[in-house]
Amino acid sequence: MSQVATTSPVVVPIHIKNDNDNQNNSPEWAMIEINGEILQPTESTTPKDKENHPQSDATKDQVELGSLWFDANEVPHMIVGTHELKGKVETLKQPFCVLEKESSTLSTTSYAVQGIISRKILFSQYPKTILSRSSVSSSL
Repeated sequence: MSQVATTSPVVVPIHIKNDNDNQNNSPEWAMIEINGEILQPTESTTPKDKENHPQSDATKDQVELGSLWFDANEVPHMIVGTHELKGKVETLKQPFCVLEKESSTLSTTSYAVQGIISRKILFSQYPKTILSRSSVSSSL
């Protein structure tokens, strides 16, 4: 019989910055879950598009996803392009911690807590298509 060599996992200590002033005051974030594929728009080629949506170097890799709001019954809605999505809020079984790396050495890595994700907004239903009056009248 041949034996499989096993190695011990490498354990790197991780230090989480914990200020006494900010204890339990980390902002609560929410995660958005969308079924399907979102394609990044291609670069604007018309002068009007470039004028309405100028891109600086800081926002070059950022894309606006859409508008998110909650109705009177706390049901989330989101508009992405010409589609409206209706969702629901779910509590995660195990929360996530959003960390930002502060420093790293060979023996330790330090992180600061940026937020806690304990809920997700789930959009699992097929989106409703929204048509504006101008698009309907121009197609007739």
